[in-house]
Amino acid sequence: MQTNKQCSQMMSLTIQRLRALADEVRVRILLRLKKGESNVTSLVEHLGVAQTSVSKHLAVLRQAGLVTLRREGTQSFYSIRDESVFQVLQIVSDGVRRHQEEIATAVQRSGTFEI
Repeated sequence: MQTNKQCSQMMSLTIQRLRALADEVRVRILLRLKKGESNVTSLVEHLGVAQTSVSKHLAVLRQAGLVTLRREGTQSFYSIRDESVFQVLQIVSDGVRRHQEEIATAVQRSGTFEI
């Protein structure tokens, strides 16, 4: 049985991970890394984002436990540490899709949209 302190710590870590996912660039990094490990230079080219920005986002993802770093000489290669992140993204995406479909259905029925 978890103590209140353990529950609080787990909640804090969970929120940290969810916050790491609440950024388009970080999600794009994760989706790119799903295809295989990559270095910062390759991520910069693929994403069209400044190197400092990519490095900052990778640090957030590492701190949240979502990516890992492997050094080879002077090169640093990043890869996915926790594949379950893609299940979370899929669940959220599915929920958004259902919500959009509900809105479209409501608009078609009534001709207006009310929340």
